Amino acid sequence: AATAGLGGLLAASLDVSDGPWRWDFATLQTAARAQLWPFALHDLSPNIGLWWYLFQELFAESRPFFGFVFLAGPLVYLGPLMHALRHRPLLLGHLLVILYNLLRPYP
Repeated sequence: AATAGLGGLLAASLDVSDGPWRWDFATLQTAARAQLWPFALHDLSPNIGLWWYLFQELFAESRPFFGFVFLAGPLVYLGPLMHALRHRPLLLGHLLVILYNLLRPYP
């Protein structure tokens, strides 16, 4: 039943879009830019997150290093959490979503 429902949605989206989707390089490049723009750290205007404050206090020469450290920080939590909560995947999923939202560059 679920497969038939998904097939129906796919058929409806093909009908609405007037044919098959066209994926070209520009579409993929735009999608990649949309997903990766928070990690470029171009906009350091004040917001409710912690990143802008930390980067305002740093010297310009050390920004790339601390950008890498802050982006790699959540990966440090991944292994121990997966090991500790291997029998509780729902709790693990919730904690990973919470950590992602707390430690992302732009709220």
